[in-house]
Amino acid sequence: MEFAMVAPVLFLLLFGIIDFGVVYSRQLGVRTSTREVTRKAVIGQFGGDPSCVMTGLTPSTNEPLKEIICSIKSDIPIDAADVRVQVMFVDSNGDGTADHTHYDDLMVCTMAQMHSATGFFGPVLNSNAHKARLTMLLEKAPDIKPSIPTLVAGGEAPLTGQDWAFCSPSAGPV
Repeated sequence: MEFAMVAPVLFLLLFGIIDFGVVYSRQLGVRTSTREVTRKAVIGQFGGDPSCVMTGLTPSTNEPLKEIICSIKSDIPIDAADVRVQVMFVDSNGDGTADHTHYDDLMVCTMAQMHSATGFFGPVLNSNAHKARLTMLLEKAPDIKPSIPTLVAGGEAPLTGQDWAFCSPSAGPV
């Protein structure tokens, strides 16, 4: 009789620890991958194989953009179909343009679908997304690292029910 009264609270606590532990681990994976790939991209090392699953990619022909997206997707411990990436340049040198030139910033934003590991908290978690945004200064001038000018801003369509509003230089903390 006492167990019947305590069991629901015990299971709620147990499944909560499991679900939110997995969510926290995946959030760290999203942030870490975004940081590492952005760090490589600002020095002109875009990644490797540009042939991962991409959804609504614009522009669809830029190889360095595809390499950045696929590098992030391969690093995150989440199904690549549940991950979206956006890449843009931010005007940080005050010349009024945001492009690949020296002293502008590169911003990489990532979102990944949350999933409940136990299914118990599915209604709360499954409609949300892990989000990460990182901005870094481009460290190589185009004449030093010729591959940087070939990178163009772009990215994938957002996850269903999500948007890229957090992927803006003026957006608040993610």
